[in-house]
Amino acid sequence: IYLPEYGPRKKDKNAPPFSNDIKSFKESVLQSLVDIRIAGEILKNEDLVDKNKLQLGGLSLGALMTAISAGMDPFFDRYLIGLGGGDLANAMTIEKKKTFGVIREALQNIDWNVDFARKELSDFDALTWAYTVHHKKFIFLSAENDELVDLDKSVMKLINAYKENGNSVVHYKHKGSHVPL
Repeated sequence: IYLPEYGPRKKDKNAPPFSNDIKSFKESVLQSLVDIRIAGEILKNEDLVDKNKLQLGGLSLGALMTAISAGMDPFFDRYLIGLGGGDLANAMTIEKKKTFGVIREALQNIDWNVDFARKELSDFDALTWAYTVHHKKFIFLSAENDELVDLDKSVMKLINAYKENGNSVVHYKHKGSHVPL
């Protein structure tokens, strides 16, 4: 699934993926959740798909969306959260000087402080919804030197919330960063 404002769904091919407009960003998150659910419904109705083992996975922003989907609409049985976690506000407002390449380009037009983003995005945050997820299976892949997703505040906090609710969680860490070199 291409998230809104990514790949072929990007309206302006020369613009970075996000604008400073929080309303547009929230609409993109909602559209992504609808897209994920529709994809799951399509898979559920395919004869070649084992309906008892539907899985959702994503990397980076896709991982954040996977975690949000797991809490808001726990349709899938298994989830892969690669280089992501909870605390969407922190990831969206990270100091741009800590990032590079595609991430820096994506975040360059966002001028939100973390408190504003946390207030505006709390309805969508995986940490807000983590306690509603029960008896699912999660695999986390994290970077020890992730410059975008905080290992303790974002990843471990989400993992602990999932474990407290009887979810199975396997966590792998690699020594790299968020963006492979």
